[in-house]
Formats: sequence, C-alpha cells, structure tokens
Amino acid sequence: MAQLRRPAVPHDEIRGRLKLIRESLGLSQTAMSEKIGGGKGTWQNIEAGNNPPNGTTLLAIAGLGFNPGWILTGIGPMRLADTPIDRESVETAIDRELMGRVVDSIARLYRELAISLSPVDLGRLSAEKYEEIAAASSDPAERMAMVKLMAVQLRKELLAPPQADVRKDRA
Repeated sequence: MAQLRRPAVPHDEIRGRLKLIRESLGLSQTAMSEKIGGGKGTWQNIEAGNNPPNGTTLLAIAGLGFNPGWILTGIGPMRLADTPIDRESVETAIDRELMGRVVDSIARLYRELAISLSPVDLGRLSAEKYEEIAAASSDPAERMAMVKLMAVQLRKELLAPPQADVRKDRA
C-alpha cells in the first residue's frame, strides 16, 4: 500500500511560518526546541497545528530576531531587523519630563519620611503613578499639578496607620 504524503504546510498559517523560521535557521525540531527553551514535543505540536505558540515561545523566537507580528498574522517583515522603526513615536511615547518629576517626587518623599525604597521598587511605583497621571490628562500643566497631588496622596497612604485585618466569621 502506498504511503500517503501530507501536503506541505502553507506559509499563510502560523505553523507554516514557524516551520519556515526553523528551516531558515537550518535547525531540526529538536534543535529548535532546545534553542527556544521548550520541549521537542511542544514544538512538534506547534508545527503540526495542534497547539498555537504561547507568549513565552513567541518571545523566545523574537529573541532570535523574528517578528512575532509576522508569525501570528503573516503581515509585515519576517525578521525584526527588517521592521521600520518610527523614531518619533518611540521618543514621544513617554513624557520624559513627567516621568522625571514622578520619580523625583516619590524618591524625595521616601527620603523625607526615612522609608527605605529599593531602586527597583522606585521604578515600579513611579511607572504605576506615571501611568495613572498620563491616563488622566494629556495637558502638560495639568500633569505637573497632578504630580503634586500624587505626592500628597502617597504621603497620606504612607503615614496612615496599618489597617487591621478584620474578618468576621460566619456561623
């Protein structure tokens, strides 16, 4: 009995694009799975179309220089190096003056209250407060005023007595 051949996987499907990436790197399925930190079975299931790639897999492949947008949609260039970068939108994505003011206000407040804050936690808290302010207003003057309000509110939170964990048992 003649053996049936599976048709070639079209490159207009995610699995086909992933196979094309693997082949362009000259890797076997085993080597590709090792390169991205996954199991061979996982990669085989992705290429077979049984499972879509998860975020971790897509990030690992992006780390190899491939465009996750292209992998998922087939739109745009295959390689990240071929992706045009809009420098203006990247540079204006963050209001640098606002971010500087937020970081400075938080750092000064913690120093003034003699509360230890690691650089990582300062970054996280600053990013959180920056996002809140940026989402609330696009007017630069309003944003600067909101930085002052944010510092007042944060001071209140830091100086407030800890809330007791009150739990009521239901009978």
